[in-house]
Amino acid sequence: MSMNHGLVIGLILVVFAFLISIVKLGSGNLLPLLHWAVIIAAVYYSIKTWRDNYNEGYISYGQALGFGFRTMFFASVIYGFYSMLYMTWINPGSVNEALTAVEEGYFQLGFTDEQIEQYMEIAQKMQTPGWQMFTTILGTTFTGFIISLIVSLFVRKDEDPFRSAMSGIKEEDTVDNQ
Repeated sequence: MSMNHGLVIGLILVVFAFLISIVKLGSGNLLPLLHWAVIIAAVYYSIKTWRDNYNEGYISYGQALGFGFRTMFFASVIYGFYSMLYMTWINPGSVNEALTAVEEGYFQLGFTDEQIEQYMEIAQKMQTPGWQMFTTILGTTFTGFIISLIVSLFVRKDEDPFRSAMSGIKEEDTVDNQ
């Protein structure tokens, strides 16, 4: 179940990333904000659906957190695979664009030419498709964990203690032995 929901969320991440790259939207626009709102809503929906349809309407905080984490892990694998494809085949020039943006950022921060050169060597080593896939999976899973920590507070629904206590009692135990 978490794999199915993870696939859907992963595809949502891919669609939003693709739209952002096509339209060249920055972080100050509405689409990235909408992206986060949709991801939070999708994690909420996933956990709630599992609770209501497959867990008899009850879910502990730990179960909700675990399900949300697994779901976002599977989503991050899809998203990480897309990031590798994007860098390799869809837009191979994105690596140079990213490195140029990093270099300009260092320059604006007032780094010396020597410092910029050192940091750019490190940045170039980290801009390989495999490394990007790994960091995307790691970062998206961590973000999903944080989202799941919060969402699980609202989705958890503890089982009625009377019901759980009574489920262990057999009918013959309640009848007097005559």
